[in-house]
Amino acid sequence: MRYSIKLLCVLVTAVFVFVACEDDVCTTCQWDDWIQEGSVTETTDSKEKRNCTVCGATETRIKDYATGTAGLEYELIDTNAFSVRKGTVTSGVVNIPAFRLNNGEYQPVTEVGAATDGLTFGAFFNVQAITDVVFLAPSNIKSIGGSAFRQCNSLESVTIPGSVTSIASAAFFSMSSLTSVTVLAATPPVLSGTSVFDNNHANRKIYVPAGSVATYKAATGWDEYADAIQAIP
Repeated sequence: MRYSIKLLCVLVTAVFVFVACEDDVCTTCQWDDWIQEGSVTETTDSKEKRNCTVCGATETRIKDYATGTAGLEYELIDTNAFSVRKGTVTSGVVNIPAFRLNNGEYQPVTEVGAATDGLTFGAFFNVQAITDVVFLAPSNIKSIGGSAFRQCNSLESVTIPGSVTSIASAAFFSMSSLTSVTVLAATPPVLSGTSVFDNNHANRKIYVPAGSVATYKAATGWDEYADAIQAIP
């Protein structure tokens, strides 16, 4: 199952590859290459201590919540929550983080962007490079916007976290390789538009919690896919 925890909760010594911070220069000497030249002496799930080899300063700073999110763009959609979109993503695996670092605080990522958010199409529309989408635990995503993953034709399966309460029109439309959709929510998310899972692979299945199969098959919008809905193996 792809819905898995991928957090930085390790103790590391003397390594030379780092997670990007809000400020990429040494605040003592302002040397902008110190991240590459410095060394980590200690890391936790939210901070890292680093030594600058230019001036010798040691700093402890808040770091990004998760790795594997390079290239993603975010939009602040209210005072303390973010929407996420593709940005410059070119890799096969897209990690949707649970939080975004903002002004020294972690704030939840609650939405995969939609066309109505000022995008011509959805957040990851027609990104052919995407082969896997991972919603990093503990996911805070509540809504998946219209055409969010439309025409991502290399994506074969997706697991929608239990936090999701709404999925908009054509979010997973016209994805020719999509054969497996797993929805972890016991209560069916509201399908707020049409063609959410239309034009997928001919053998596409929708897996839901065993105790909710009948509920999904009867729910508005989901009933169009009743023949494909079955219990999570």
